[in-house]
Amino acid sequence: DLITFMVSDGLKDIDQSLYDTVVIAGMGTHTILDIVKDSPRKFKKIIIISNNDYFELRNEMTFIGFKIVSEEVIEEKGKFYVLIVFVKGESNLSYRDLMFGVKHVDKDAYKRYCEYLNEKYTDIYCKLKDKHADRKAMVKNFIRDVREVRDEIE
Repeated sequence: DLITFMVSDGLKDIDQSLYDTVVIAGMGTHTILDIVKDSPRKFKKIIIISNNDYFELRNEMTFIGFKIVSEEVIEEKGKFYVLIVFVKGESNLSYRDLMFGVKHVDKDAYKRYCEYLNEKYTDIYCKLKDKHADRKAMVKNFIRDVREVRDEIE
């Protein structure tokens, strides 16, 4: 058997002597990070599909000693998810790498994801009132960055 499916309260019940890779999916970044950080076991490879806050996920996983091997954008029913494969190791990611990811496997899916982010945040920008100038500036910078990333995809 190559894959064993298990449900556990975190990773406490997983015998690391039998498994060196774990998949954590279907929850938010903060819950996933709590599970990884609270685990008494240290896995060589962790595959994560979070449903939010990819910047925080990349940043914290890098901080605790993992590097990104690959990322893949998955689109399902109009929603986008990012599958990220981490392995033990060091990496030095820029702000932009943390925000938009690195080593994307499917460039077409990644470009669609960037187009989705552009549309979503452009809509948010248009709805923000002028009294929220600081938020408008942040969103405007994000839109600029996502457009640059999208335009650089080969």
